[in-house]
Amino acid sequence: MSLTELQCYYYFKASKQLQFGIHLEGSLLQRDINATFAYQAQIPKSDIIIKGSIDRKWNVSTTLEKRLHPMPFIFTMSTKLSPAKHQLTMGVGLLIS
Repeated sequence: MSLTELQCYYYFKASKQLQFGIHLEGSLLQRDINATFAYQAQIPKSDIIIKGSIDRKWNVSTTLEKRLHPMPFIFTMSTKLSPAKHQLTMGVGLLIS
């Protein structure tokens, strides 16, 4: 963070399973402001967590995480859509927890 940038966060836990957040950031030098809305939803019985976000430029990101019991792994799928660049990125991963 510098004297020419400003960042502001707001986080709200709606319930045990649902959370929301807003991130605002601005740059005085570039004269640009970006806002991002994010959420996280948890499905407790299936051990699935879904995370997503959308920003001012309509970039959309989402992630699905599934804990693999009894093994110490988390299976992850993610996507990112960037309409301005006409680009869709997808990924799959396995995390050791």
